[in-house]
Amino acid sequence: MKLHSLPDYKWPESHTRWTAVPRRLAGAIAFHVAYWSGRVTDWLAGPARPAIAVIRTDGLGDAVLFEPALRSLAARFPEHDLHLWAPAAVCDLYGSAPYVAQLTVIPRGCKPGNLEYFASLKWRACMGYAIGRHPFDTAVCPAESPEPLGNWLLASVRADERWMVDGDTENQFQWQKARAIMAATGILSHRPGGGHELLRNAHLAKQWKSPTDIAGDLPQIHVSDDAAQVAFGLVRQWRALARQLDAVGILGVVPAGTLTAKSYRPAAWATVLAQLWQEHRLLPAFIGTANEAGPIEEILGRLPEMPYLRLGDAIDVLALAALLGKLDVVLGVDTGPAHLALAQQVPTVVLCGGGYPGRFFPWPDARDAIVLNHRMPCEGCASRCHLAEPECVTSISPADVVNAVLAVWRGRQDRDKPVQPPRPGEPMRVAV
Repeated sequence: MKLHSLPDYKWPESHTRWTAVPRRLAGAIAFHVAYWSGRVTDWLAGPARPAIAVIRTDGLGDAVLFEPALRSLAARFPEHDLHLWAPAAVCDLYGSAPYVAQLTVIPRGCKPGNLEYFASLKWRACMGYAIGRHPFDTAVCPAESPEPLGNWLLASVRADERWMVDGDTENQFQWQKARAIMAATGILSHRPGGGHELLRNAHLAKQWKSPTDIAGDLPQIHVSDDAAQVAFGLVRQWRALARQLDAVGILGVVPAGTLTAKSYRPAAWATVLAQLWQEHRLLPAFIGTANEAGPIEEILGRLPEMPYLRLGDAIDVLALAALLGKLDVVLGVDTGPAHLALAQQVPTVVLCGGGYPGRFFPWPDARDAIVLNHRMPCEGCASRCHLAEPECVTSISPADVVNAVLAVWRGRQDRDKPVQPPRPGEPMRVAV
């Protein structure tokens, strides 16, 4: 099979043929009417505090890893309000962050998000109004793999300075990158040698002269009181059921993400979960959105008669983060919830594809974490898998997954055991 091209942003004919002209014209009118409405609103509101806009069109995992850098930007410019422009899930994640003054929801990037923006009068109007309404001293687009929507927002926002990363062309053509660079007033450099995203973001923070070195900082999850209450209620119910079933722990299972290139076979999932329950009494709790319902149902159809928990009604991102933080161990593919679990130092096992070796997993110096991957000659494919299935994930044996879960779970248990004081007359033993 032919390897997917990079980038894959060729517009479909439905957007480029002459019959699309009326829709494109209507979108342009909606944008400009909303833009000037925003400008009038800004003028009527009068002077505001100086502000910095941070534009992120990527997903939840990237947003978790960027948290130390975002926090450092707010600390570097305390006299400025920090505005975050990001997809809905990312805005939910930062909804309680004390250093973010305002959140603006924008479409998710990559090809689907770009198509959604250009086809939607609603999004055209929303973005037009936001650009007209808010003037900024500086706008920052810090993605390592920029894409057209993020580039366009950075070039269009009302800002005196525009900073961007001289990134790769995984999601953009070279001419798009060149246009974005022309609109930028400052170029943030790559970290020499690349490396994990946490280290890349720490390198960015040094360029805006962060008051502290964030290279060793873990991302902070700012959970609201409401989110904590939702998570507490769910976990209390799950713990009660686990006690009735004589379970020794609850295993959060995140079996699917947005990309099929990160999928593990349903039959292999069933083998892993059945063994962890039957031999070790770890009760699985399935976690996924409505989009992941299909893969979860496939796994459940292959499980023997055994109990399980399942996250029913949809909960917001902060409640999900709080829930993950209260589980005994988490097992999942390379997706946002895995990063949320690691940020809270929950024992975690990640089944990681070979799309970005070392960039997202394993985390530097992460404790109670194991990343499993089957090395392939095609690693570094940016998750554009050209095989019949992602063998870098599907070739991981169920036995290795079971052993990894037990290792991180038991490792945490051993450290959490209280230290017994010596009996009277017994010498103190000190490990060296």
